Amino acid sequence: MMGRNKKLCLYGFGLIGVFLLINPVLNQAENQNVDVQDPQEKVLQYDAQVVIKLVSVRVLDPEGHPVTNLRREDFVLYDNDEKKVITEFEIHTMTDSGMKVMSSSASAAKTEIRLGMNRRFFIFLDIQGSDVNGMANAKETALHFVDTQLRPEDEVGILAFSPMSGFKIQEYLTTDHDKIRKAIQKTKELPPSRGHYSGAAPSGGQVSKAERFLTAEVPPIWVPGTNAFQKRDFVPRMADFALALKNVSGNKSLVLFTSRFLGPAATQLGKAFAEANTPVYTINTRNWIVQDIMKLRIKKKHIWTNHSLQGMAAASGGKYFADIKDIETISQDIQLLSGNFYVLGYYVTESWDGKYHQLKVEVKDRPDLTIMVQDGYFNPKPYSQLSDFEKQLNLVDLVYSENSSAFAVTEIPIEPLFVSDGKETFCLFLSCLTIDKRMGIPPGKVEVSLFLFDENNKTVLAKQRQVDFSAYDRRFLYPYITAKLPSAAYECRIVTRDALTGQAAVGRTNVYVSRVKTSEIMLSSPLLFIRGEEYSFMRLSDEGSKTEATITNFYRFLPRNHRPIVRDIESGAQKILAVQPVIFCEGHPLELELDVWLHPRINGGSINLDARVVDVKRVDSKKEFIMIEIDLPSLNLGEYELEVKAIAIDTKAQFSVRKLLVVV
Repeated sequence: MMGRNKKLCLYGFGLIGVFLLINPVLNQAENQNVDVQDPQEKVLQYDAQVVIKLVSVRVLDPEGHPVTNLRREDFVLYDNDEKKVITEFEIHTMTDSGMKVMSSSASAAKTEIRLGMNRRFFIFLDIQGSDVNGMANAKETALHFVDTQLRPEDEVGILAFSPMSGFKIQEYLTTDHDKIRKAIQKTKELPPSRGHYSGAAPSGGQVSKAERFLTAEVPPIWVPGTNAFQKRDFVPRMADFALALKNVSGNKSLVLFTSRFLGPAATQLGKAFAEANTPVYTINTRNWIVQDIMKLRIKKKHIWTNHSLQGMAAASGGKYFADIKDIETISQDIQLLSGNFYVLGYYVTESWDGKYHQLKVEVKDRPDLTIMVQDGYFNPKPYSQLSDFEKQLNLVDLVYSENSSAFAVTEIPIEPLFVSDGKETFCLFLSCLTIDKRMGIPPGKVEVSLFLFDENNKTVLAKQRQVDFSAYDRRFLYPYITAKLPSAAYECRIVTRDALTGQAAVGRTNVYVSRVKTSEIMLSSPLLFIRGEEYSFMRLSDEGSKTEATITNFYRFLPRNHRPIVRDIESGAQKILAVQPVIFCEGHPLELELDVWLHPRINGGSINLDARVVDVKRVDSKKEFIMIEIDLPSLNLGEYELEVKAIAIDTKAQFSVRKLLVVV
């Protein structure tokens, strides 16, 4: 029965009729963990192709100032001693109004270069490698650089190395500079433990390729902290980080605050970062020295103009700063060097063999100039051949970065649903994966990861599953997880990665969980459906978990020949179904009228939708499920809020629930 104002009257409906809701073939993947395929089981073929290789070059005059008036014809570039024709050329200069770019490239390549060369700063606070005063000075200098030099488009990440947790990502690349300030301010200064001499060789355990490379023929060096552990950890971790940075695009810079004496390993590290096209700006956090005066050990002010960190910076194409208190010079020089550079482009035949190419760049007839350029680059290699640390950073890049540099990334929808079992309220995060070789995620061995962060970017929940998608080819798969959360703002991110190719899909959503108000009726978020193919749910829970609620606990009955809508709906859709759970908090059902509205987010206004009740299923005296068929008008592309209103016939009390609907 429909009223003039399109209200759906439910009084008298009760348990009439056969409920047309049945469970489809549910969740054959639920609680099923499958081991990831051994990469050796299948050899992927990567065809060689001609691509444009881009190289950033910094040129300084004898006084150390950037030279920005050179032309393409002034440069000579060698790749493995073979002279290359420079086909692409840009001059990037930092001005008061932002980055200025002058280009002689073709228009398509010009756009690609500009997008690929945004500045990306990794600020590294070595807590363990600095004393309390040194780290306090480091935070002050880092904050000054953030406040005075960053452009709005600059991406910044905060890294740290502490005695307890070792290498840690405090905040990944983001243009939200307030987050960066908070991450710097929250970094705790800790007094370093007593320093020791440590040998080059590790004292057991598995040794990475990077560790073997950097510890070869390196004599004992002094590091703060526990001897062999720190030698094994800091240098190899930094080397692995440099290797991983090869997969991060853009104009990268590492700003390293530390006082470590690294000996010859410093130069080796510098070369490793140079190969990743990441100049390192090293700032010595130690401005004192201990001297023996009349049999007393006295700490005196001392600027370490000669230090192993100088070699690290030089080898990477960066710069060493000896006096951490010279805040203005540090900030301005990093700004000049990172904001004034050339981009040289040339054509190469790219092979997926991981081989190294040595680079050399010269400026004709200008021996007085200093050329700062990466030592070389590696050909790409298949994802399955990346080290564990490289894969870890790849996942971090996918989860945290606003502009991921991963191999291939597609966007997937994810949405929060507020649900109740009659006793407690939960947030259910639901995503939708299209399993299809051409149009979606290829079937095969896939890693599915889900992360939930609070407003302080702290990880609240993390789940990961290894799943074989082969059984779901050309079907829809709906991963989900339920969580009981306190009132706060949250961000949920889901990532899928192909175990062999690294092809990834990422979904993100923000939600604010408010405190539930006691009332006569509680409306859970409606679950929308559209006519479609078979599908399955996949619960991202711990293996064998029986206590965690499933989606069918909250949406007990599901329509046949329909599949769930997760946020996105294709333009032109005319009818959808909504399963609306209702909780009667006082333990007895009420007679209700329902009203369905659509609210455009941009242009405002509201649309009262034609809707009708298809059926009602009452589980007990407290729970009821209402199926509503909704007619959709012709809608423009964009975001809408679908609202379901419930009005108690007797008391006229009104209750409503909204959910996002995006027309694509």
